[in-house]
Amino acid sequence: KQWYQRRVRDYKRNRPHICSFWVKGECKRGEECPYRHDMPTDPNDPLANQNIKDRYYGVDDPVAEKLLKRASEMPKLTPPTDRTITTIYVGGLDANIKEQDLKDAFYSYGEIRNINLVSKSGCAFVNFSHRESAEKAVQGAFNKLIVKGRRPKILWARARARPGPYSALIPLL
Repeated sequence: KQWYQRRVRDYKRNRPHICSFWVKGECKRGEECPYRHDMPTDPNDPLANQNIKDRYYGVDDPVAEKLLKRASEMPKLTPPTDRTITTIYVGGLDANIKEQDLKDAFYSYGEIRNINLVSKSGCAFVNFSHRESAEKAVQGAFNKLIVKGRRPKILWARARARPGPYSALIPLL
């Protein structure tokens, strides 16, 4: 299989040049033409001017620039201004997800104070001991976390308006 992949790469490199007459629509040779009858790539496309040495050393790499641009355009979740919020909402959970699954997914970001799993609604609230841990968890898990084959929705949570020991948490939208 490796040999075949190497042969395909070499084959692409050793293909004949593009027929300039065919590009203009003037090639009269037809099947006898020793050149390729393909349209050239867009000369304004930065991927058309790749240099293997630049790609190897990471200098003027158009592929890396394209990937970094795509990564910077991805949506981000901004933390709320209230620094006391240390709880994140995890929605879209399956009924068979247990509290231990969420602990396993979030323990690496910091100390978890408690997890409130609401099976009926298919969501959970993960309360961290420190705000920095919650911010790391949101940054690391937003659009990336997969729990038992599902990608849950991650949002910041906030306390409801009524104070008290039993005040529930709702997602901050």
